[in-house]
Amino acid sequence: MDQIDKVLKNKVIEASGCTEPIAVAYACANAAKLIKSRPTSVELELSANVIKNAMIVCLPGTHGKYGIKLAAAMGALYGNADKGLNVIAGFTTEQIEESEKFSKNVCIKAVSGVPPLYIKAKIKTEDGDESVVEVSHYHTFITRKELNGTVLDSATATEQKQVEVNFGIKDIFEYVDGGKGDMEFVDKIIDVNGCMSDEGLTKDYGLRLGKAIEEHDKAYELLGKLDYILERTTAAVDARMAGADLPVMSNSGSGNQGLIATVPVMAAAEALNVGKELERKCVLLSSLIAIYIKSKHDVLSAYCGAAIAGTGVAAALTYMMGGNESHMRMAIQNSLGNTFGVLCDGAKETCSLKVANCTFSAVYSAFLALKGNSPKMKEGVICPEAEGTIENIASLGKKTSVFLDKALMEIMLG
Repeated sequence: MDQIDKVLKNKVIEASGCTEPIAVAYACANAAKLIKSRPTSVELELSANVIKNAMIVCLPGTHGKYGIKLAAAMGALYGNADKGLNVIAGFTTEQIEESEKFSKNVCIKAVSGVPPLYIKAKIKTEDGDESVVEVSHYHTFITRKELNGTVLDSATATEQKQVEVNFGIKDIFEYVDGGKGDMEFVDKIIDVNGCMSDEGLTKDYGLRLGKAIEEHDKAYELLGKLDYILERTTAAVDARMAGADLPVMSNSGSGNQGLIATVPVMAAAEALNVGKELERKCVLLSSLIAIYIKSKHDVLSAYCGAAIAGTGVAAALTYMMGGNESHMRMAIQNSLGNTFGVLCDGAKETCSLKVANCTFSAVYSAFLALKGNSPKMKEGVICPEAEGTIENIASLGKKTSVFLDKALMEIMLG
C-alpha cells in the first residue's frame, strides 16, 4: 500500500497556470539556464496536443494575457527552472511587459511523429550561443539538452522516474477505507485548491460561472446543495483559466483535473457537515480514482479530463454519503456513461462549462448509485464491471485522438 502513497505524490503536484503553456515556459527557462547572455530569439517545435492546450489559455498573474509565445518569452527571460511547474509564478508587471515585447521574437512550428506531449525550445543569444532543451512525454521530463551543438544530457521515456500505477479500484477503496494515507499531504491538496476556489469567488474571472451560481437565489439544501458545489468548483476553474496568480495541486499533469477531483468533494463535505476525517478520505479517494483512470490514457488526449476527474468525484460522494465499494463502482459506471466523449478543444475560459457539466453529473451519479441504479449490461463502451468500462474508454481514446486532434487543429488554426 506504500506504492499508492508514492503514486499520489508523484501525480499530484503543485502547478501555477495551465500545465501545457507552463511546460513550454519550463523548457525555455531550462534552455536559458544553459546560456550566459540575453536571449535574442526562441524557436519552438511543438506537438499538436501542446499547441491545442496552450493556444488561448490565460497565463497566471498576467491579467488576462495569453499565448504560447508569451509563455515562452516569460520562461526564457525570467523563468525559474528550479521551480518546476511554478516556473513563471509571481512575475512583476515589468517582467510581463518585457516578456510581451520579446514575444515577437518567438516562432512556433507544429511537428508530427512525436509523442502527444512534445516541446523543443531553441534559444539564440546576442553572443552567438545556441541552446536546446527538449521536453517529452511528461510536463517536466527533459529528454535532451544541447549547447552550441554539443549534447550535454539526454534521456528516454523509460528512464523517467514515473511511479507505475499497478493498483485497482478495490485496492484504492481498501486503502482509503482503512484509514491509510498521508493526511498532511491531503490537507495541502485541500488548502491549495481551496484557495483557487476562493479566488474565483472573490474576483471576476473568465465566464464568472462560479460567481453566477453563488448569486443564484436558491436555497442550499446533496441535490439541494448542488448550486454550492458547482459554484465552488467552477469558480476555481474560472480563476485558473483566466490566469489567477495562484498554484493548484494538479492531478496526472492537469491542473483542472486536480481542481475537479478536489473542490466538489470539499464543497460537499462542507455542505453536509461531515467532518474533517471523512472529507480527507473522500478527497484521497477522488484523487486516486482519477489517477487510476487517467493512467490508462495517453498524457494528452482529444477528450476532456473533466470526465475522468468527475468520475473520481462521483465515487467519493457516494462514499461520503455512506456507500460501499459496490455503490462506488456503480457511481463510476454512471459517471463515465454520462460524460465520456466530451471533447477537449484546448484549455480556455469555457472549460468551466464542461467542468460544471461533469460535476453536476458526478452528484447525480452518486445519488443513482446509492439507489442501486447503474448499467447492468454491456451498453456501448459500458461494461458490466467498472474496470472493463475504464479499459474501453481508454482504448477508444487512444484510437481516435489522433484523428480528432487533427480535425480540431484544422478548426482552431483555420
